[in-house]
Amino acid sequence: MEGMCLPDILLLGGTAEARALAMRLSDMRMDVVVSLAGVTDQPADYRHPLRTGGFGGVEGLANHIRGKGYAAVIDATHPFAVQISGNAVAASLAAGVPCVRLTRPQWQAKHGDIWHRVKDLGCAVDSVPTDARVFATTGSGTFAHFATEERFWTLLRVIRHPENPTMKRGQLRVADPPFPVEDEVRLMRDHRITHVISKNAGGSGTGKLQAARKLGLPVIMIDRPVLPDCTAGFTDIEAVCSWLTDNVAFRS
Repeated sequence: MEGMCLPDILLLGGTAEARALAMRLSDMRMDVVVSLAGVTDQPADYRHPLRTGGFGGVEGLANHIRGKGYAAVIDATHPFAVQISGNAVAASLAAGVPCVRLTRPQWQAKHGDIWHRVKDLGCAVDSVPTDARVFATTGSGTFAHFATEERFWTLLRVIRHPENPTMKRGQLRVADPPFPVEDEVRLMRDHRITHVISKNAGGSGTGKLQAARKLGLPVIMIDRPVLPDCTAGFTDIEAVCSWLTDNVAFRS
């Protein structure tokens, strides 16, 4: 294979798993472009060229794939990024290239956990008792669900300010991870939290779940959405790399 290089790959990133995969692909000398949504002002080092912002829907993404000559698309976005994951599958199909998905494993309830699983955020909000004090870590995009809520009090933690941060009954907290267990316990005690709302995002951010377990607090856990089938899906970085090596042709 001397004188050959692996084909260009479009990696849809924004997660810790995407960055780890990008590093591994760099070690393998694969030619990758990493696409980020632009949520973070100072993105981490991916060792590859970065692009930020949207593509203009399925058609725009398909045209981008064709125009850049990508041989494969890897979706390593957040497990709840339904729109971009759906667009990635549809656009890859339209462009005639494979779409591989890297998804972190889900969290599993452990002994001592008090989980109430629901299908979406609306069900989560509806299941909160009146006058409860809720700690929600569901992201900036869910702000509207809590901003006008009056049945219960909410501490909503986000990584960036929404455009209008006013809440009728609650408080907004802007902070970046990591969130150690001890800090999460202190936060919940200080705000007299009675319930936690979380998406089952998986990954390393389990401090809030461990804190809820220690304090005996119920967690309203939002199940992951069902994503459209892609060419191949993995939870392991090495499996993604092996699939690319075995199924995507080299080019000179």
